[in-house]
Amino acid sequence: MNAILIWIFFPMGIAGLLFLFQSQRRLITLIGFGVALLLAGLAWVFPVGRVTRLFSWVFEITGQFSVYGRQIILTPADSPVITLLYLIVAFWFLGSLATEVPAHFVPLGLASVGIIITGISIEPFFYAAILFEFVALIFVLLLSIPGHPPSEGVLRFLIFQTLGMLFILFAGWSLSRIDINAPDAALLARTLVIMGLGFSFLLGIFPFLTWFPMLAHRNNIYLTAFMFNIFLNGVILFGLDFLNQYAWVSTYFDLREVLQVVGVFMIGTGGLMAVFQNNLGRTLGYAMIAEVGRSLLSISLGADGLAIYFALLIFQVWALGLWSLSLDTLSARTQNLDFRAVTGLARELPFPIAGILLVHFSLAGLPLLGAFPLYWYLGNQLVEQASLGPAVWLLLGGIGLAIEGTRTLHAFIIPSEEAAELATLKNFSIILLILGGSALILFGLFPQYLIQIGNKMALAF
Repeated sequence: MNAILIWIFFPMGIAGLLFLFQSQRRLITLIGFGVALLLAGLAWVFPVGRVTRLFSWVFEITGQFSVYGRQIILTPADSPVITLLYLIVAFWFLGSLATEVPAHFVPLGLASVGIIITGISIEPFFYAAILFEFVALIFVLLLSIPGHPPSEGVLRFLIFQTLGMLFILFAGWSLSRIDINAPDAALLARTLVIMGLGFSFLLGIFPFLTWFPMLAHRNNIYLTAFMFNIFLNGVILFGLDFLNQYAWVSTYFDLREVLQVVGVFMIGTGGLMAVFQNNLGRTLGYAMIAEVGRSLLSISLGADGLAIYFALLIFQVWALGLWSLSLDTLSARTQNLDFRAVTGLARELPFPIAGILLVHFSLAGLPLLGAFPLYWYLGNQLVEQASLGPAVWLLLGGIGLAIEGTRTLHAFIIPSEEAAELATLKNFSIILLILGGSALILFGLFPQYLIQIGNKMALAF
């Protein structure tokens, strides 16, 4: 039995079949949710490469597959990552039942995860850049309204992803021509600069980050948050695969210092710009810029940092899900996420408002909330392994988000000129909002479980 057929081709085949039943949105959402949970369970129970007995049937799931001379290789260490990715997409599918996302969200979501897993397992690694371009095209389709031209943010996102693909392909070709035993230092430096530019385009590193707030401002907020969560972390996993395969590069260049400088800049930019926003969607975009920075800071710390990164990823899934679901509820009520449109809604929509504020202050790192122990651990590791500077910037980025959270709280509670009228929410939406908010608090009380999961995920790299 081949792992590639199970976790890549099977979900993509299901995605193709679900396209035929788009008139039944709830049905295909439940099917997609079930398929994603099934694949996550299979990856957890039957890891790649291990001989397994099921009743009288003894079998092994092999992890190699050849396509036109290119190898797709999954290893036993990849099983936790596959499990996590399918659990994440199942989480977003379940939440979509409380929103008005288009019916093609589920098939496109399944297809995107299958392609991302292919991208982080294909060899040579730089062919993943082409696959991530396909994922970007999928999200362009997902974020574009049929019959309407794509928004400026979607077009800018696609342009930057295409440029990133070209840079990475060229750098990968150049890197393959370098002699590992006696590399040309000048050629290696130029290649790494080109590779860095490619990942900068893909991840939205300054100055290529303008599409973050543009996407969150003009597009469906739930779909945008899903794209941020899946695509950006898929690219980060792709980058980790590169660092894993070319570990010898670190003997010539200090990549850790580069990652820390870029991470600090992203945290500072996201936290500072969030303070000046008067639109809740744009605030989410800048918060994601800061999240990319925290991810890069974590990765720069090596093995311990990888555990922190995966713990932050799990927290980010819940935070973005709760935030986007709350914003989607507000957007359906006001058709606008500007401060002037949401003034005084705290009494009318208490559950979504509480969800937004809880995520705001959690991402800011307030004590007793989900991200605080993770940020504290990350800051301590930065001080011990690097210097005090990155830890200070980590704190300043959180202060920026806390200030914006306070401004948002003020907008919600000041009296509105219109008479308040209590809105009716679906019971399912209320349940999801309560569960999401409770999870963020529990993460803050029991962070050790996130770190334990993060350690298991880190084994893949």
